[in-house]
Formats: sequence, structure tokens, C-alpha cells
Amino acid sequence: MYIPEEFKIEDKETIINFIKKHSFGILVTHGQEGLEATHIPFILKEQENNIVLWGHLAKNNMQIEKSDKEGIIIFNGPDSYISPEWYNEEEAVPTWDYMTVHLKGSIRLCNYEETMENLPRLLKFHEINSNIPEKLNLPFYSGMVRAIKGFYFYADGIEAAFKLGQNHSKEDQKGVISALENQNGECIEEMIETMKKNLEKDTFK
Repeated sequence: MYIPEEFKIEDKETIINFIKKHSFGILVTHGQEGLEATHIPFILKEQENNIVLWGHLAKNNMQIEKSDKEGIIIFNGPDSYISPEWYNEEEAVPTWDYMTVHLKGSIRLCNYEETMENLPRLLKFHEINSNIPEKLNLPFYSGMVRAIKGFYFYADGIEAAFKLGQNHSKEDQKGVISALENQNGECIEEMIETMKKNLEKDTFK
């Protein structure tokens, strides 16, 4: 991913928190039939200094089997059109600000036991009071589990970009924040808070 230096994010804690908040990712792989992509909810498993993710596909989705067992996962955060009218400078053009993380890595399909181990973690991550994990061995639920296949994704490359106007003056960034504050949406609020943090320091890394 092309990332100008001022937009590059390298702080691991920032990246991990972003993945946890925007955990519905896109798995992209390549095989003999070309590129394939699937939208998947992921859970993150840290192993020392490495990032490992767990996800699952429908049993009949053969994306991984047809791939070279390598891929990219894309986690997209908030994004917004940015009008030049929001800047103080007279000469400016429209742009689009966004926050995203790309992970490159290898893929390993899980067995049934590994899938049964990770499914409760996925359920509890999204619904902490769910009682389904205690029911997974019952016939209906175990049948549903056998209709999916889990996999691990071992990240060996991380690219993160928070393009939030850092290449503009602080006054222009304040103008963008003011305009965004007039819009609604939780994602926009995340952008605003991150932009405000950027203004508090010279760099955001």
C-alpha cells in the first residue's frame, strides 16, 4: 500500500486497538483462478511480538484451498470526503481522508477442535453474555460448526495509514475538524478524536 510518510502509523498498540475496533475485515488471496475476497469477522491473538488472527469461512467456500496460502487482510475504519471549502488556504482541492490497516501473511486451515476452541472467543468478543458457547456440543450447534472451517492468519507484514490531513497546516486541520463535527456518525467521531490528538503533537506514530 502506498503510504506517504506523514500518514504512516507504526505504533503497534494503536494498530492492535484499531483492528479490535474494526474487526470485520476483507481476506484477499490469489490462486490459479485469480484474485478472491471474502468479508470475515476476525479475532486477534497476539503471540509475543507477532499478530495472529482467527477467522472462519463457510465450508463450501474454497477460497483458501484454491489460494497459495498467502493473503492480505484489510481492516477499514472511518472515512470522509473533505471539501476544500473547509480549509483556510485559498487554493486547495477536494480529497478523501481515511483510516486503514493492511496485514500480509500466511494462512493455515484449522481442524474441528481448533475451531471449537476459537468460536467461543469470537462470540464472547461480540456478545459477552451469550450462552451459545455453552451449547456448542449440542446436536444443532455442533452441526452448524461443522458447516464452517476456521483458519489462522499469521501476519508477517503490517501497513497502516491514517490519512487525516497531517500534510496541511494546523489551522486547516482545525477547519476540517470543525466541519466534521457538524456531521453525524460514530465513525466520524473517531476521525475527529484522532485528528485532535494529532494536533497535540508534531507527529502521530
